[in-house]
Amino acid sequence: MKKLLTLLVLTLVAATGCKSQSASAQAKKLAQSDIKYEYKAFTRGTVMDIVISDWGIGANKGRPGDKPSDTFKSIAEKDRNTLLEETAKLKLDGFETLEPPTKKHQFDGALAASLKITVDGKTYTTPTFDHGNPPAEIKALVDKIVELSELEKQ
Repeated sequence: MKKLLTLLVLTLVAATGCKSQSASAQAKKLAQSDIKYEYKAFTRGTVMDIVISDWGIGANKGRPGDKPSDTFKSIAEKDRNTLLEETAKLKLDGFETLEPPTKKHQFDGALAASLKITVDGKTYTTPTFDHGNPPAEIKALVDKIVELSELEKQ
């Protein structure tokens, strides 16, 4: 019985280790890719656009029709790694089937948001979700993108 328990524990540890190595390998592969993140949140009176490409970020928040700002700043390497690690955890091919936890955006109870990720020319887009309450699968990534934009501080 003791041997069986030991074997079971070792199997679980090995399986978990392989999974994290797989995500890490995927993040390294993504680092070699041409990757772009586009987050957009909007309602009738507010628009928030965040674009991350070439490891810089451009962000704009205002009213529809306002001239976008030309602010573009570099992203620190640790933040790049966080974005890549969170992206590596996702099944991008299933992006369009993510289910939003709430639908306040359908009646202007929240900004309607979406995330688009382009990897080597192939684009993956989420369904519309409430800004501030993304699907659980992408929450960490969306939170990091919004944090890096510093738009919530304004």
